[in-house]
Amino acid sequence: MVRFWQAIVDFFTKRKAEKPKSKTIKAEKVDGEFYFRKDILDQLENYFKVLKRMKKFDRDAYRFFSRVGCNIVPQDEAFEKFQRLEPWFVEQRPSRGGIMYTDAVDLKGMIRPAAFYFVKFSRSNAPPSLQPVNRGAVYQCTVYWDWKEKGSPTEFGAAVLPDGSVQILKVLHHDSQPIRPKKGGRPFTVPKRTWGFGGFFEDWASEHDMKCQQHLAQIFCSAANAFMLANSHMVKVKCTKDKLSGIFSVNVQRTPYFFADREKTGKKIFHMVRTHTRDLGDRQIPIRTHFRGERNFMWNGYKIGITVPGWHHGISLAELDVSAIDGETYEGTDETIGSKAFAQKLNEFEAEGVGGMYPHGRSGRVS
Repeated sequence: MVRFWQAIVDFFTKRKAEKPKSKTIKAEKVDGEFYFRKDILDQLENYFKVLKRMKKFDRDAYRFFSRVGCNIVPQDEAFEKFQRLEPWFVEQRPSRGGIMYTDAVDLKGMIRPAAFYFVKFSRSNAPPSLQPVNRGAVYQCTVYWDWKEKGSPTEFGAAVLPDGSVQILKVLHHDSQPIRPKKGGRPFTVPKRTWGFGGFFEDWASEHDMKCQQHLAQIFCSAANAFMLANSHMVKVKCTKDKLSGIFSVNVQRTPYFFADREKTGKKIFHMVRTHTRDLGDRQIPIRTHFRGERNFMWNGYKIGITVPGWHHGISLAELDVSAIDGETYEGTDETIGSKAFAQKLNEFEAEGVGGMYPHGRSGRVS
C-alpha cells in the first residue's frame, strides 16, 4: 500500500531551532542505550538480514526504514509489558516509527516478533479496512515476524484517545463462504466480509491468558514506549551498510569504548566536554558544554554517523506529528509525498543540519 505524507517540507522549513534541554549524563547503564559493544554488534548483523528480507514481505516499510533506519533496542527492553502509554507519546502522537529486536526466540524458547512499527493516519483518510472512529489519533500497527528466513507482517489498528487510553480497532477481513446447493449442482463460493481482530491475534492473546483487545493494547503501549525511550537519549548513532540504515543509542561517555576498534584516522572519537574554566595565566575563560571529535567513520564494516538531535540537526522522527493518508482512497488535491521520497527528504534535512543549533559543530567558547 502506498502511503502519502502531508506538509513535510513546511513542517521542517518553518520550524525554529530550539535549544536542547540540558541532560544529566550518567556512566551507568540507562534504559534504551546499549552498554556493551558485543550486544549491538550481534544485533546489527541480524538487523540488516531482517531488513533485507523485509523488501519482499513489506515493501512500504522497507522503503522507509532502509533509508531512515529503525530503532534497534536492547534485548531486555524489546517488548517490556506496559498497560499505559507514556505522557510524551500521548502528547506528541508521532507520525511514524518502529523498534526492532532481531532475535526471533526469547529466553523461554518462544518465537517472538522481530519488529513493531506504526503509521499515524488522518481519521478522514485512514485505510477503509480499519474500524472508523470519531476521535483520537488512528494508527495502523504492524507486528513483524522473521522466522526461518521468511518475513510475515501482521497488522492491527489502534486509536490513541484524548485521555491517553488505547482503543484497539477491528479490521475488515475478506473471506469466502462455500455454498453447497441443496438440489444438486456444483459447489461455489461467495465473498464474505467480517469485522474482527483476526484468528492469529486471538490465538496469540489466548497463549498469554488475555483478551485480544487487552493483549494488543499492551503490545502497542510497550512498543510505543520503547520507541519513545529510544528517541529520548542525547546521542543518535546511525549505522549504514550496503545502502541500508539502522539507529541505536549509546551513552555519550562510552563512545570511546564502543568505537575503540574503528578505522583509525588520527582523530579523537566524538565526546562531550563539560562546562569548565580555562586558565590562560593572566585571565580565565569560561567554556560552555560542547562536543568534539570525529562523528563519521568506519567501524567493523559499518559506516557510522553520530549526531546530537537539536544540536547538529533539528530533525527528529519522534517529534514529527503530521498524519498520513491512504493513497488508495485519497481523492483530495493537496500536494503529497510517498514513503520513499519522505525518507529521502528526512535524510537530506539531517545531512544539511536543518533546524540544528550548530549543524557544523561548535567549540562553545565564551569570551
